Amino acid sequence: AEMFVQAGDLASAQDCYRKAGKEKEATLAAAKHFESQQEWREAGIAFYNAGAFLHAGNCSAKANLMADAAKAFEQAGAHYRAALAYYQLRKFEDAIRCLQRIRESDPDFNASRALLGRVFFDMHDYAHCAATLSNHLTGMRVETGNIEYFYMLALAYEQMGNLEQSRDLLLKIHSVNTVYRDVTTRLSNVSS
Repeated sequence: AEMFVQAGDLASAQDCYRKAGKEKEATLAAAKHFESQQEWREAGIAFYNAGAFLHAGNCSAKANLMADAAKAFEQAGAHYRAALAYYQLRKFEDAIRCLQRIRESDPDFNASRALLGRVFFDMHDYAHCAATLSNHLTGMRVETGNIEYFYMLALAYEQMGNLEQSRDLLLKIHSVNTVYRDVTTRLSNVSS
């Protein structure tokens, strides 16, 4: 079977593994075969059945099967990737659950806080959005890479009636990019 794997003959490798009673290895060989053929749906299913959850999530995402991707990423402990998939499905509670599992030491922690703020914003939970984003953005300067989140925070403050805080953020955004979205119009609205 190993020779077939090295030769790239994954279908033959799968047969050998099955005959040897190595079902997991056979399933993994099938998954790799489907992946090599860019048959993402089948590869995702096979990788999942073989317990290779991260690969399963990647293949399912490529097949645009976000529910399967989310499930696989969650099984793999890739909570940020699972949350992104749930967010795309508009399953906000599941996204929040995954995002809140991410530890500060995780390399995706900062991105997860920004996504958490976006989830709360899309749920129209402006108080949680503001709390999450203000905590995440504290000490940061408005720049091109984070302007979207400062804008979202300004809108959340505006929705909550905190017009002074909204105006302050909109002024900072305007100082970085005078034509960013509707910042000029919003500035005149919250200033009057």
